[in-house]
Formats: sequence, C-alpha cells, structure tokens
Amino acid sequence: MANADSLFRPDWPIYTRTTDTCPTKYYDTAIVKNSMISNGCIVKGTVENSVIGRSVTISEGATVKNCIISAYVKIGEGVHIEGQVIDKWAKILRTKEICASLDSPGYIKRDDTL
Repeated sequence: MANADSLFRPDWPIYTRTTDTCPTKYYDTAIVKNSMISNGCIVKGTVENSVIGRSVTISEGATVKNCIISAYVKIGEGVHIEGQVIDKWAKILRTKEICASLDSPGYIKRDDTL
C-alpha cells in the first residue's frame, strides 16, 4: 500500500488524456496467442507474440507476429508482418510480406502506406 500511495502525491499530479472506445472485436477468423491488444481494435486475422495499440484493424487472412503496432494502424487482407515496429496511422495494404528478425526489427514510419 505504501508504494501505491507514493504514486498519488498531491505535489506530483498525473495528467493523462483518455480515449474511450469500444472493446476489441474478435471475429470468428481471429487467432490470438500471447499478445496484448488495446481497446477499439478489429481482429479478423492472426496475432502472435505482439503488442497492438488502440483502434488497429487486422484484416482477415493477415498474420502479425513478433510486432509492436501503434494506434490506428490498418493491416490489409493476406498481409504477413513479422518483427516490425509500426508507428501510428500506417497502412499496410498492398505489400503482402514484410519480415525482419528479432535481432534487427524493421520500422514502418508514421502515416506510411505500403
């Protein structure tokens, strides 16, 4: 209890902005293993060993493995992403495979469309 109380001191306020969205929707085609998925996502594909930000869409037939994906990203149908860090608002729609090793992960920049 002492540790928790030390976080909420009056001389050290915590400012945060909340974005209330609906819970994540998992379709019948979704397969999720060992991942953290934020609220507001739509998951129709496969997600493994990944961290997914708020309001991400993972389309049917898409595979996301060993990735960190920021908010508002769209992963298109049949896309295979592995070992990537993807920044906000990126869209991977036409490029069908982007893979990198865990030793040297790839990066897809903010607002990029592939």
